[in-house]
Amino acid sequence: MFLEEEENKEYDENAWFSGDTSAFIEHIMREDEENEKKFQKEKEEKIKKAYEEFKKSLGIYVCTNCGYVIDETKPQKPDGKFKKIVSRLKKCPYCGAIVNSKLFKKVTKEQLDKLVYETKKKKANRSRMVKISLNKMQNDLEKINQDLTDDLNSGKISPENYATLMINLSYNIYRYYSRDENIKLFFSEIRDYAYTNSKNALSRKYSIEKVEYKLEDLLNEYNKEDDINYLIYSKKIEQNHLKTCKDDERNEIADRIKEIDDKISKINSLDKDINLQKKYVNQVTKINDKVYDNITVNNESDFKKKLRQTNS
Repeated sequence: MFLEEEENKEYDENAWFSGDTSAFIEHIMREDEENEKKFQKEKEEKIKKAYEEFKKSLGIYVCTNCGYVIDETKPQKPDGKFKKIVSRLKKCPYCGAIVNSKLFKKVTKEQLDKLVYETKKKKANRSRMVKISLNKMQNDLEKINQDLTDDLNSGKISPENYATLMINLSYNIYRYYSRDENIKLFFSEIRDYAYTNSKNALSRKYSIEKVEYKLEDLLNEYNKEDDINYLIYSKKIEQNHLKTCKDDERNEIADRIKEIDDKISKINSLDKDINLQKKYVNQVTKINDKVYDNITVNNESDFKKKLRQTNS
């Protein structure tokens, strides 16, 4: 009985070999289904593993030129997929710097948070410095405008002098306060202030229709290096800056003041020479006039003869 049971058991386990077609088909379908599930599971695991490896290869990058951040670890718009971005770039999307091996620096999330904090801190500090610089610049402009207006009202300078001085000195003030690369100041407000006051000064002498053209002509013809008033006012500005500047700027400002003094001395020397020449010419003219007067008055009878002698 034991052997018969063993034979029956072996027969039951291999029933699909016995010629039972339905059992055979069922077995094949079941085996195919199991193989398909196994294959699908392995395929999904491979895809998942590859995707995880792909995500690990993504990173957070910061442009070393401008600080622009590209975070590949977050889904990208508009499709919400993860993508490699930096490796496909030819230049920074923000500043336009050409991509090389050192342009984009890979950072961790912690490093990015620290960079963001430091950037916000620097931005807040720059905003504060810009506000301070704008206030100082505005004060300097108002001082220059007041001095020029006083000289204009007293007749020391003409409306034309005021206009050319106001615009050129305003630019000098702007250039001084925008010397720091970390502080971005826009010339538009200063330009508008200078142009408005210059046009107002010119309107004292010219009609409104001619003011714009006159101002343009003046600026095209103006040579500030030959204008002693420009140099004197520039020296005042530099002297004011010397009172409030940083220690490391003192020598540079002092050098500019000395340079201005040299130019003023040169112009004064030329003016002195010109005045001496004018004085000499006037003296010679007076002598010639006196001689001529003597000839005509005292030698009237021999006028023609003496005239020939004088002209010979």
